[in-house]
Amino acid sequence: TAPSVLGLTDASIVSKKISNQAPPLSGSGFVWDTTHVVTNYHVLEEMKNPQVVFATRDNSGEERHSTLGATIVGADPLSDIAVLEVNAEGRDLRNLMRPLRRATSSQVRPG
Repeated sequence: TAPSVLGLTDASIVSKKISNQAPPLSGSGFVWDTTHVVTNYHVLEEMKNPQVVFATRDNSGEERHSTLGATIVGADPLSDIAVLEVNAEGRDLRNLMRPLRRATSSQVRPG
């Protein structure tokens, strides 16, 4: 299954990918819809080339990493929030990104 939570890295600091190893992560975020990711502004503040890193499992159960470029489409430093648009690069992102389930305030329970 596709993850709702993902890692973030900066392509400008990743030298080269070693087999299926995940690049070093600078932070995390969550999938809002099939093209957007929400994260903290301070994670992206110094990034030149943001990328999202998805960890999924193949049919044999082995962990796989998919890395896609992203563009900052919104940011608010005061509230420390930012939105990225994931570059599809010809891929169907619906199979890779599963939006986080959201609820209304009346559906939320403490604990």
